[in-house]
Amino acid sequence: MVIMSASDEDILSDLLQCSICMEAFQTSGVMQPKMLPCQHSFDIGCLRKMSARSTIQCPVCRRQHYIQVEELTNNLTLMQVIDSKGPTPANTASRPDSKAQSQGSEGSVQNLYNCYKTPSKVRSTLKNYIQGHNDKEFEADHLSAILKCMDYYKQVGDAENIDIIITCLELVRSQIQKAGSQLLNFQKLMQRGDSMLDVCKTTLQALNCPLERAEITKVMEVLDILARSLQLSREQNSEICSQANMKNILEILRKELSAPSSMALLSRILCVLTNLSDEMPSTSLNIVKENGLEILETLFRNHAIRQDAKADAIQLLGNLAEIKDIQPDIIRHKTIIEVLKEFLVSQNHRVSFVSGLAIAHLSMLPKRDWTKLCTHKDLREDLLQKLYVQVSAWKSADDLNVRFDSLRPLYPMLEMFGSPPTQLFAAWTIHAFCDLDKKRYQEMLIEEEALDILIDIKENKYADPNVRKLVGEILQAIDSSGN
Repeated sequence: MVIMSASDEDILSDLLQCSICMEAFQTSGVMQPKMLPCQHSFDIGCLRKMSARSTIQCPVCRRQHYIQVEELTNNLTLMQVIDSKGPTPANTASRPDSKAQSQGSEGSVQNLYNCYKTPSKVRSTLKNYIQGHNDKEFEADHLSAILKCMDYYKQVGDAENIDIIITCLELVRSQIQKAGSQLLNFQKLMQRGDSMLDVCKTTLQALNCPLERAEITKVMEVLDILARSLQLSREQNSEICSQANMKNILEILRKELSAPSSMALLSRILCVLTNLSDEMPSTSLNIVKENGLEILETLFRNHAIRQDAKADAIQLLGNLAEIKDIQPDIIRHKTIIEVLKEFLVSQNHRVSFVSGLAIAHLSMLPKRDWTKLCTHKDLREDLLQKLYVQVSAWKSADDLNVRFDSLRPLYPMLEMFGSPPTQLFAAWTIHAFCDLDKKRYQEMLIEEEALDILIDIKENKYADPNVRKLVGEILQAIDSSGN
């Protein structure tokens, strides 16, 4: 017979609750635990809010799963444990459903306006709010009060009260996750001068506080969710991704590389940088200005860093390589080019694909520029030859765990008639992702007015035959779908 310690009970309690809404799993109903292909489990309600067009991104490991909630299997192991334990405090706790209880809790969080300078009262108020409102959405006053608290303790910079900032950030994180893929409910809160920009700014500025590693991890988790979820304009992105803010994030990355005790935080930082720089030239330039390429070069040279973390770094590199002004800087870094060449032929399809994406972007730079920037005169042609061979061997995008919010970065590649490998990479990618999610990506091609480019390739008898074949199949599939 095994006697469980208090810490064991805590661990078990954590396992038996959804890590998104923090509610206890049940053997039936919306709180029934469903398991993603990556083995992480969440309740049905939270999964439905995360699902977007038959796609679910796991909030724990960030893998992309192309599956509907209804197709997921129950986590029978968790359900058996719940049955064996019987009713638990988590399962039987009374919820604050009455109007009186709700109003009392709402009033307490608004008291933050009056007591935000008294840490003990703030902690008590936040605790009561979490207990009473865990399954409910914010109201505008609530968000305003929480942001006010965060701003105050961020400016005070008192190490003893960092936990208040972290608690506030976790509240914001949970609300974004609850709001669903469109974030419409969360966006309704943006009143009284609050905005998505305020949330992003405050989260980034929290990195100026003296944080412990565990606290940095929590801040990065919030930043990761914000970067993936909030569709900021280029102007908004430029405002929050200042050179100073990028410097803070890159400095944390540099420290992690000096003594990598866990790949989780390292990968999280790389994902934050990748999502913030996606089609954002100013952010990409700020990353490079703060020695981002040198830090990536150090990462690639570090043999203690796992290949999947290096793949995350290459995905970031793909964003940087998209910016014309950055391309010469990348090509000058010999180690980076060597890693791209090595990873391009990897047996891991995702690693090979993200390497190919970076190489395809860099190939947009003319051969004469490559010759000036590197000692190997035929380096560009060597990389492109390998790219053509690799792309020709790829089958589908099922195992890539990659998602495009826009296909625009691929369209200039399609127009590279003088570089068939570059064209082939773009055509294969569009073809594969249209197969993966026809509705999403076919509509994207139409909305982004890319059909004329595809038709030009199909009708150009001098274009590479493999490129023409893929493009023809894309156009035929669109016609068949009635789009």
